[in-house]
Amino acid sequence: KNLLDKYLHSLRRINPKIDSILEEALIFRDAYAQPVMTFNYPLTMLHSQTPIKNLYQLSMAQIFPDDRGVNAAIREAKKLVNFITSRYV
Repeated sequence: KNLLDKYLHSLRRINPKIDSILEEALIFRDAYAQPVMTFNYPLTMLHSQTPIKNLYQLSMAQIFPDDRGVNAAIREAKKLVNFITSRYV
């Protein structure tokens, strides 16, 4: 059973028409377990707040300068959630 087959069951529960919508599925593998940070990375690092109103994003590439692990990801996610909710409370 390939990786896509493992996900299709759940995707069909979300959208029963997924088989007619899905045109292609690609799987990418990388030799690195986490993003590779380049020189002066903080100057080019994406911010969580996007130019689109009320759209935020957070990825492992933003867990800088800490090691990109689950604990750091949870901490950064909590900080972003607190930032977002403080704007509406």
